[in-house]
This record gives sequence, structure tokens and C-alpha cells, in this order.
Amino acid sequence: MTYLVLETHFSYCVVLDEAGRFLKVANQSLEVGQTVERVVPLTQPARRRRASARILSLSTAIAACLAFVAIMAWSNYFSPFASIYLTINPEVRIEVSRQNTVVELIGLNDDGVSLIDGYDFRGVSLTQATDVLMQRAIDQGFLSNGDTVTLAIDAPEEQWLANTDTALRQSLDSYLSDKVTATVVVKQYGESSEVSPAGSASENSSGSATEEAAQSSNRPSAVHIESAPIDATASAGQDGTS
Repeated sequence: MTYLVLETHFSYCVVLDEAGRFLKVANQSLEVGQTVERVVPLTQPARRRRASARILSLSTAIAACLAFVAIMAWSNYFSPFASIYLTINPEVRIEVSRQNTVVELIGLNDDGVSLIDGYDFRGVSLTQATDVLMQRAIDQGFLSNGDTVTLAIDAPEEQWLANTDTALRQSLDSYLSDKVTATVVVKQYGESSEVSPAGSASENSSGSATEEAAQSSNRPSAVHIESAPIDATASAGQDGTS
């Protein structure tokens, strides 16, 4: 069989045999274009081939694991998980990830678009975003004494919804307490709520006890939280007592 030398390197050459195969052979002072009848093929030892195969398999497994971790991280921090509908007069939908990172802000009316215009929410938590939106609403004249702020939470998991409900109540109570007298309604999306006039004591399932406690307090509160906190275990407790 004859071989045509196609490439030459310091220790090896690439040749083409009569069957059209490219072979890596030892460089025995061969030159490009030369035709020879004998070559010494260079082959990789079997042990080295097996080691290379194991390394390739391990590398593939590690890459797959890293890809999985990256996908999970993206899902937890950057993929929409729940929506919070903020209503004053401006209406804004806040899309958040499972980790309560704001993914997107959408103005649902003209005032909502104006409220979020120019706000860089990337990497901001939900409570940070609502605080900023409250301040913007005050600055733009959308929120003043006697107004009502409604936050409706639309989430697929009851526990996440309950935790977020608590976080929003605490955050808004703290942020607005020295800025404006307003009524804040936090509820599950789709629930109707009766909102008492701003400045009056809020009512919930405790009825007269809550009213008496409100009347006995001499310290006026700037923020009134309406409706009972969302309880992820409420339905389970009701089933057990029925």
C-alpha cells in the first residue's frame, strides 16, 4: 500500500492511504507530497485511552451538575413565581421570584406606568421595591393622608403567600408610619375586602376585642392594616375541627 504525505510535524506526519483514510504516523524524515510504501502508525496506548475516557465521562457529569445548579439558581432568583398587585390609584403588577426578588414591574394603567418609570428594580427585594414605590407615590401625589393602598398576592404556594403577607405588612407599617396616614390592605388575590375609612381601627375575626384594644390606645397610628393576616394552616385547622 502506498501513502501520500499531507502534513509534516516535528515528531509525526499525516498521510493519506489508498483507502482514503488519514493516518498519523511517525516522521521518518518525510516531506509533504512524498509517496511512501511503508509507515509507522502512531497509536494511543489502551491504558491511556481508558483514562481519557474516564476523564471525559467525569467532565461530562460535572458539567451536567453545574448546568442543573445554574438552572435552579435562575429559576429561584430570576424566573417569575408569583405576582403582587399594588393599587393606590396607580396600578402596578410586581412579578417576583421564589426568593422574593423582583423580576418585572408592569404598569397596569397610565398612573402605574408613571409610577415605575425610570425605576431600576434589578436585584431588588419585594419589600425594598414596595418601599420605593410608596415613596414615589407620595412624591408624585398619588398617596396622601386618608388614602388606601391595596396589595393582592397571587401565589401558587400557601406557605410562601403567608410569609410574604407578613413581610409586606411589617415593611409597609415600618416605612409609612412617619410619612403618611393611610390604610393598607394586604390580601390574597381574588378575595374581596371591606375597607374601613382611613384613620379608623381595622376589624378582623377578633371583632369587638380588636375594637376595644384600638379604643384603649392613646397613640395614633399612621398606618392601619386591614384584614386578618393570611394563614397557610387555616384550612387544615378548620378541617380537623369539623
